[in-house]
Amino acid sequence: MLLVFVTSLAQYALEGFEVVAQDYLVKPLNYYDFSMKLSHTLSHLPDTRDPEILVSTDSGTRRIRLSQLQYAEVSDHHLVYHTTQGDYRQYGTMAQLEKDLAGHGFARCNSCYLVNLSHLQSVKGYTLMLPQGELQISHPRKKSFMEALRLASSGTVKA
Repeated sequence: MLLVFVTSLAQYALEGFEVVAQDYLVKPLNYYDFSMKLSHTLSHLPDTRDPEILVSTDSGTRRIRLSQLQYAEVSDHHLVYHTTQGDYRQYGTMAQLEKDLAGHGFARCNSCYLVNLSHLQSVKGYTLMLPQGELQISHPRKKSFMEALRLASSGTVKA
């Protein structure tokens, strides 16, 4: 939480800083000062928006929050998005989806699956445990997948 004091008495500005206020404004306000201080204050807030992707399905376009996407798979030139809200299917390639989700905590465990690492419950040998079931890690992708998991767990990559 960020505090900004708005007061008609400048002497209260020091009290504002005692409670770690971000800034203070003295009345009467003019638009320019208010706008500049508000922009400065908002720039200190963390970005808490949950990124989304748009999925075009037979029944229309749907927004899917990345936090709800557990994994995606490719099947017959279609991507199937397995989410906490259900499954959605659209035409597309795994390579493009992987590009689109780079830096958001997703990793390929084999040529068919792209996994949201924040939904991963455990890894046992070459098997991934997810809320919706199990997926297999291919032998050639195991090392890179485990490295992506390590980076996501350490906070180096946004999950």
